[in-house]
Amino acid sequence: MNNLEKESRAFLPIYKRARLLAFISLGALLFLSLSACNSGMTEATGTKEPWQTEIVNNSLKYPDLSEMSYSGLYEPDTSIAMAPTVAWKADGQAIDIADRDVRPQVVFVWLDKDLKVYDRDGGLITVNLSDYVTSTAKNAIPSFYISDKETAEELKLWLTRTGFKDCFVCSSPLNSELVKDVADLPDVRGMLDYSAVKTVNKDTLLDMVAATNDAHGKVILIGEDIASRGLIRKLQSLGSTVWAVSDSDTKSLVTLYARGINGVLVDDYEAAYRSEELFNDSEPTLLRVPFIIGHRGDPSNYVENTLDSAWGAYNEGADSIESDLHLSSDNEIFIYHDDYPWLFLSLSYEKNVEDYPIDVLRSRVFIWEHQFRGITTVNAVPAAKSKNGMLFGQEEEKEYVVPLLSEYIGDFKNTSIIHNAEIKSTNPDILGIYEDMLDSNDCRDQFNTITFNTVILDAMYKDHPELSAGALGYAEDSDNEKMPYYGDLTATKEASGTEAAVAQLCGYLDKWNATMNPDHTSCYDEEIILAASRRGLTIWPWTYSEPEAFAADYLKSYTGLTTNYPWWASDLIVEIDSTDVTAASVEDISKPVGITQDGQRIELYNAVAVPVDYLNDGQILMIWKYKARMTIDNHNYGYYYLYSEPFVYTPA
Repeated sequence: MNNLEKESRAFLPIYKRARLLAFISLGALLFLSLSACNSGMTEATGTKEPWQTEIVNNSLKYPDLSEMSYSGLYEPDTSIAMAPTVAWKADGQAIDIADRDVRPQVVFVWLDKDLKVYDRDGGLITVNLSDYVTSTAKNAIPSFYISDKETAEELKLWLTRTGFKDCFVCSSPLNSELVKDVADLPDVRGMLDYSAVKTVNKDTLLDMVAATNDAHGKVILIGEDIASRGLIRKLQSLGSTVWAVSDSDTKSLVTLYARGINGVLVDDYEAAYRSEELFNDSEPTLLRVPFIIGHRGDPSNYVENTLDSAWGAYNEGADSIESDLHLSSDNEIFIYHDDYPWLFLSLSYEKNVEDYPIDVLRSRVFIWEHQFRGITTVNAVPAAKSKNGMLFGQEEEKEYVVPLLSEYIGDFKNTSIIHNAEIKSTNPDILGIYEDMLDSNDCRDQFNTITFNTVILDAMYKDHPELSAGALGYAEDSDNEKMPYYGDLTATKEASGTEAAVAQLCGYLDKWNATMNPDHTSCYDEEIILAASRRGLTIWPWTYSEPEAFAADYLKSYTGLTTNYPWWASDLIVEIDSTDVTAASVEDISKPVGITQDGQRIELYNAVAVPVDYLNDGQILMIWKYKARMTIDNHNYGYYYLYSEPFVYTPA
């Protein structure tokens, strides 16, 4: 029995009780663990934490590693945009492999209470964690697997005294509180191992997201047997990063890659790279297409932040709707962009929109025409610049009032839409009311939470850590101390290298366990973002009003793109069907069907069946390859390659 088969447990949803019970019920659950080192380990006793004791001057056990730079990572030769991370379950060669030119990007090792380091089979790598880290961490990110409280305490003490950064700490959800405690340290990222789960329902999915967030992590580790395209995309849409424990054969790896996985954990990292290098095209290869997020719905056709606008974006194929959430003076959550009610409503310009009770706000209809305000002027896309030169409802001056979050929840309850809920309010009380609404309406699986406000981000991390957090921010400095500022990453890279820029970015976002949601015009580059993605970070730029910029970042396979024009992506091919086939020859195989962003099904006459492995009895493992055009409003902005999942061809 290997390390992935040593603990099992059933599941109980955590998201409904995370704030009150803090995972107390998880102690009754059994789960599979990766640990190879849980024999003979006891729980630490006493009330004083080890890191609160007098620091012992022991340079061998606690060398100063605070200045040790972020790992310099190997990248394979592939055309995959934002290629999956390759993580390796270490064997006895872990120290030697770290110095090779071709090496894993993340290395899983197992620790005991004495901080001895073990491989995947329980073999001893070294008796000293400091030796292991100084020998390997400059070239690969370590992931420390822990299985008990005593080991967690010793690891936290070691990390605190050495000042080492840039690592993961991982365990089963049974030990989520231990992971959380260690990952609360700066630049230490939590990860929970759900690789033993064999079936997934809504409660299981929400437990994965909430528990991993609460453990100060983004990476959810699942088994390849449940890693369907649907589950992967769903978890990603909720702000999570998805890695899968995979066999090292070509079919397993290519299947996961084609489904858009963020990373794989394997025994054979070279096999994982070989499978990535099968994708080596002349244009970007998109194995994971970006989520399309309608900014305030679709303001290029409709009045922003209205149900008409939200439905318009949904019907155009948007994956998510971005909406702006405020809290009224009588504690109702409503949707409205600006702080100033006079822009759309006939209310005082001297008051904030949150100064009013909800009945007053909803008693005023939106103003259509005004010299300095009103819908036609201050809509996210002014009426004159909208798709048709006129917004829906403009001709008859349709009456709109401020919508409630509850209306959005009710209208989209039985759809696939994700709400990218931007907390505009600066009042942290909105978070408790918001969570109660999601719970009472059983719709947490449709909400991802983002904000510009550091007060809200601080409150989420402290009091609502189970929520996925997205930090909307800029590269440029700001006088507003309550707005995220990533820093000039390009300048840092030029002065000190990519690793320093990644350390700056991750160090800033780590205090909120947040995704990166930058202004798309901010200064960042692909190399920095790719290196950050190896740490589980995902990027969600906003807000695109020019098709050239949108197309360029779509082809970089960033996680989600927020745009005023969600219909730009409606006709883009995003998926290719595949099924096992028997035919007289490869040339006789019927062409596959492609699926567009808005759900159209189109036969792909130019698709090519590509062999990836030769099986027994003349069978061939193949994938469909298709060169797609990046066409927006009848203009070509480039090309990208799409691939199907593998299928088996059998000669007739």
